[in-house]
Amino acid sequence: MATKWELNRKFQTFYHDYVKMDKEETKINSRVVRNIVMKILEYVNRLDPKFKKYPQKVSNADEFDFSILYDTGIVHKEIHTKTQDKGPKSVTENGFLVPLKFKRHLEKLVRDAFEYLTNNFLIDQKVEVEDLSDSPAVTIIIGTDDLSVDLAPMVNVRLPFKDEFDWPQHGAQWPAQEKFNN
Repeated sequence: MATKWELNRKFQTFYHDYVKMDKEETKINSRVVRNIVMKILEYVNRLDPKFKKYPQKVSNADEFDFSILYDTGIVHKEIHTKTQDKGPKSVTENGFLVPLKFKRHLEKLVRDAFEYLTNNFLIDQKVEVEDLSDSPAVTIIIGTDDLSVDLAPMVNVRLPFKDEFDWPQHGAQWPAQEKFNN
């Protein structure tokens, strides 16, 4: 029977030989992914300007998770919009944001962007938009290496903290007033 040390060594060898990507390959993949994602987001922004064309947060270069900001324009109010609940861009019902409608709307925009970019020869990589899943993100697969990219919609609302949440602690100097005013 193999010892714990021997199993660990076998695992490390397997990881190094078959799983670990080298830094140069990671850089190349990162450039390809960012180029395609930026083109998709520019097109999505043209179709619905509430989706910002630049991701708010991009994780490490070897991970392909993008948070896509959706600006509601809501500041210091309850989350209740005055938008109509009907139409192709509606993500609300009875004035309230509906997460599934929101995700379906982003997925449709990403599919439209992919179709436009492909038909106009603006991307030269194979790109597939996966069917919706239980994940909050819309997933696209890029290239022959099947790079999985998550486009996670993020709702931008600036709501006040309520006392009943008991967070942040009363008297805390967080968030800084200058950040809160921006």
